[in-house]
Amino acid sequence: MIIDRPTGSFDGADDASELSSLTATWGDLWADAEPAGDALRRAYPDRWLRFHTLPDGARPAADEDDRAEVRRRQQEVLSYLLRGEPSASLVAIAEDWGAPDGAAGWSAAALPARRAWRRGLPPDPTTGDTVGYFWADTAVRRDRADLLLELAATGDAHVVIAMPHLAWLLAPYDGGIDVFLIDPQRRESLRAYGARWLSPRPDGL
Repeated sequence: MIIDRPTGSFDGADDASELSSLTATWGDLWADAEPAGDALRRAYPDRWLRFHTLPDGARPAADEDDRAEVRRRQQEVLSYLLRGEPSASLVAIAEDWGAPDGAAGWSAAALPARRAWRRGLPPDPTTGDTVGYFWADTAVRRDRADLLLELAATGDAHVVIAMPHLAWLLAPYDGGIDVFLIDPQRRESLRAYGARWLSPRPDGL
């Protein structure tokens, strides 16, 4: 495998066994979407919740008080998702791009132990987008997950965080947190728990 580290792209995926398991589980549960928040939201709107990390969906954080509030909400949602989970490592998936994209390399750099997982689908040629590359780390500790949340909040990383079973996915962005849950009861429980942070808009954005 040849890795173009400065751009975040790669020529071939890693054949590690843990990535094979990730591929199989993703195919079983989330086959209709790329592992990215916007794609998941389009494919699975019935599994989706969005929480704002600042009042009224404000972004970006304007001062240290705002940054503290963003961190508090991010960590509270992640802690809620981790309730009852075994103390196993988390999975983190980072979306990155090749050289033509100005943000290339940022997300991959956020996962020091990353492995090349899968290449994204060819983009619509009319949009000018570049193909995505998905890196994965299947042994992420909680402190690294918290750092990934902070990087996503400043737009410096595009990541999805999950447990290995992928029954829930957390996709932070620079204004909030998209959460996808397969279990409808758990989804409604989280909706009630974080109701004060939900968008008031009918479309949930």
